[in-house]
Amino acid sequence: MPGVYGASASAPLPLVIAMHGTGGNENTLFDGDAYKQGALKAAAEKHGMLVASPLGRGVSEFRGVGETDVFEMLADIRARYRVNPDRIYLTGHSMGRTGAAYLALRHPDLFAAVAPLAAAYSFPWLARNAVTIPFLWIGGAADDEYYHSGVAVGVERMRKFDVPVMAEAIPGEGHNGPVKNFDRVLEWLARHHRNAHPRSYFFETDSSLHGTAWWTSI
Repeated sequence: MPGVYGASASAPLPLVIAMHGTGGNENTLFDGDAYKQGALKAAAEKHGMLVASPLGRGVSEFRGVGETDVFEMLADIRARYRVNPDRIYLTGHSMGRTGAAYLALRHPDLFAAVAPLAAAYSFPWLARNAVTIPFLWIGGAADDEYYHSGVAVGVERMRKFDVPVMAEAIPGEGHNGPVKNFDRVLEWLARHHRNAHPRSYFFETDSSLHGTAWWTSI
């Protein structure tokens, strides 16, 4: 069973899917030393959100079996809790940030917003898919240039297509800087609701495994 933390209530709850980095597991983001041992749990309680963390199953970038774990976890949580389908969010750190961006761009009809933390990849060839899903990219200004350049190319293309995107570099912080303020991340995510019936959308894919979104099948 994945780690699940947050408030319980009779009304449908927002859900944040939070994905761990390389070498981590489903408990790392909740209890790991680099994550201030409980900061994510406290933020979930403060904002009245469920937060669940799947197991990436190796260095998979949450593709293949890692992606399967995400969606099986999501189905299990929706069977156990009342989840608001218009307030399901994605975030992740390091390897998990790639997973968050990857899933959002390939399933843009499912998620309300996404916040990749310390990302290195931005999948610019799928940038237009994000016209219906806000992105917040947060990195540490002192992180390796590799991470900044990998995000910049995607952010540039998102802006070209008028995607609702923000990109921030935290002064003086390295790779773990973006996970020092989960309260801010969840507060930003909580502002957004999925538009279940957009008047217009884009859907492009680079894999037959991700060939359906909205009312389009490729």
